Amino acid sequence: MYHITAEDNMSLLFKGCGEIIRVYLQSKPSSVPLKKSVYSTDESVKSVQVGYVVFRKANALNNALKMGYNQIRYFSDKSAPIISGLRAYCEEYRQLPDVTTLEKEAEVYMTEYYKRKEEEDKKGKEMEGVPDEEGFIKVTRHGKNKGGRRTEETERRGHDHIRNRKKKNELRDFYTFQFRETKKQHIVDLQAKFEEDKKRVREMRMTRKFKPF
Repeated sequence: MYHITAEDNMSLLFKGCGEIIRVYLQSKPSSVPLKKSVYSTDESVKSVQVGYVVFRKANALNNALKMGYNQIRYFSDKSAPIISGLRAYCEEYRQLPDVTTLEKEAEVYMTEYYKRKEEEDKKGKEMEGVPDEEGFIKVTRHGKNKGGRRTEETERRGHDHIRNRKKKNELRDFYTFQFRETKKQHIVDLQAKFEEDKKRVREMRMTRKFKPF
């Protein structure tokens, strides 16, 4: 049987207890629903370990806790069938995100990261030389800003900072490009595997040895 990942299938088990608002299926326990990415390399996500069923009313939860173990219940019916066999692989293939979606998610993440990093650096510089509540001054690698004239040493440090900044930007662009190329190659590999599976199925049918189950 194909692994159960559809929330509709889980809802069938508890539909007699009361109205269900939402079902969350996750790979690990959490106090709030885990944020899902359009792309994930975590294979454990495919195997559901934890399920949360949110009911509309509290008495529905009590009904669920009173459910006996001697009654047979089903994960699927005509409205929410469990997909298996070749159809399951086809469905999983159709759910793969396109490259454009992956690139947008990566760009949003990197933009937020660098924005947060820049704010932290700015805040750190503003706090240089400022005593805290206990009167202590935090010593940072930037040193205390005395507000004096620029010396050769400070100019050299300024030029070094600019050069380092340029190198960081170059590395950022490089890693962004590598990230995109890796995702593209992943999609290509999946497509190739899918075509190989279809070819193998056709060959098995031709030899009358195809056994779907």
